[in-house]
Amino acid sequence: MTLGLEKVLIDTANGPEENLVVVKEITLMDKPGSEIGKDHTLAKDVLVALGGAGYHQWYEEMKARRGGKLSTASFTKIVKDLVDAQRIRHVDIPNVWVDALGRERKSKGLYQIVSEGAEGASA
Repeated sequence: MTLGLEKVLIDTANGPEENLVVVKEITLMDKPGSEIGKDHTLAKDVLVALGGAGYHQWYEEMKARRGGKLSTASFTKIVKDLVDAQRIRHVDIPNVWVDALGRERKSKGLYQIVSEGAEGASA
């Protein structure tokens, strides 16, 4: 998130002082070319390549494609942004997958890409 700041004069006990106040908030996802925007696109591309995936499977693949550098907090924000923008949806379908170490893992549900024209549909 980026905040727009503006200087304003505030009357204090010591006289007028200049202070910064927040005048607007800009969502980074809307900024073309930003790292955040690139991560959103990469997340969608990874999900398409997986054909739908549980959170952990999707996170592990996304992290691998970013060279091992991705916090769960950042990924959770990306997922939330994509769900809010109706680019993806979560459905309650159990999913079993094998991680990079060959362990069988289970997910409580799948994330899927929302098809064009199906943005209003719910699963």
